[in-house]
Amino acid sequence: MNGITHLNLYPALNMVAVKGAVSVFNSAVASNAFAELPGLQERVMRAQLLINSHSRSLVDQAIALEASMSNAGFSDIARQYKELADASSLDLKLKAKGIEDLNTFCKERLSHVVQKVDAARQLIEANREEIGALTLDHFAGDLIDYDEARLTALLTREAALKATGEQLQADWDAIKATKELLETDFWKEHIKKALPTAEELQMLVSQALVPKLDVEIIKLGLQRLEKYLDMFGAAAKLVSLGETLVRLSKNISANKLECQEVQEKIKALQARKEKFESYDGVLTARTQWVEQVGLIVESLVVFLRECRLFQTADECDIASLQTHLTMFISVLRQVRV
Repeated sequence: MNGITHLNLYPALNMVAVKGAVSVFNSAVASNAFAELPGLQERVMRAQLLINSHSRSLVDQAIALEASMSNAGFSDIARQYKELADASSLDLKLKAKGIEDLNTFCKERLSHVVQKVDAARQLIEANREEIGALTLDHFAGDLIDYDEARLTALLTREAALKATGEQLQADWDAIKATKELLETDFWKEHIKKALPTAEELQMLVSQALVPKLDVEIIKLGLQRLEKYLDMFGAAAKLVSLGETLVRLSKNISANKLECQEVQEKIKALQARKEKFESYDGVLTARTQWVEQVGLIVESLVVFLRECRLFQTADECDIASLQTHLTMFISVLRQVRV
């Protein structure tokens, strides 16, 4: 065997995803997202420090490995190998001895590179495992579910309060309009303390003594009044209009106050929900970082496996080795981006 089996063996790296995961942790810490959950906040802060440190280490390792391979002298070895191979006038025994020595030297240099790459692999894998093993579990998920149930109940209550408020206001408007009409001089002449009956209203309309629109307004107001008279246990009197308006005003104020309180609770829960939902984002970011760094480790494993083919070959294929190293350097440069 002459070494490398394939060139396109390396997995596709996504360093944007790695940086994105780091950004999620940085944002969670900067926004103090889990301040209401001190235990979780402390864990996220520790994770943020580690993920930043280990991400910088990735870049440092890539730079160091690239420098190590660039300084290993494989280009010089390849050049000397070609010169020997092309030297037609050189004694065959001397040529064979020279090529053998170059093969030995090449494998020694390659062994040095392999040691450094394997050391980097072990470090990166250890860092990856450390991030993967971080304890970020918390009851935030349960709290989100609890808040969601409360939020649903509050939104339902808000809708009911708004509907009640609109009904109270409509009743108040109708009764107020009726009261204002019945307080005019004409109606003061026709009614004293008692409110007009439906028959009286119809008779006044038929005699063209009052506009039909006024009668419709009064009918509506009296209809709205009835449910409050039943509620308050009172008889229908002219004074009942004013008394009902006072009670309605109190009910409207109470309704608005409760609605405002509910809306404030909704706002607070929604704000907390937005923060706690970033908890899932943190877990996803951790998984994303571990997966993507795992691909970097896999790339190192591929490189080491192919290098061992060169190391165990009877004769080192210098040209293929150079191609292999060039391919791996391009992988390292992806990590550096």
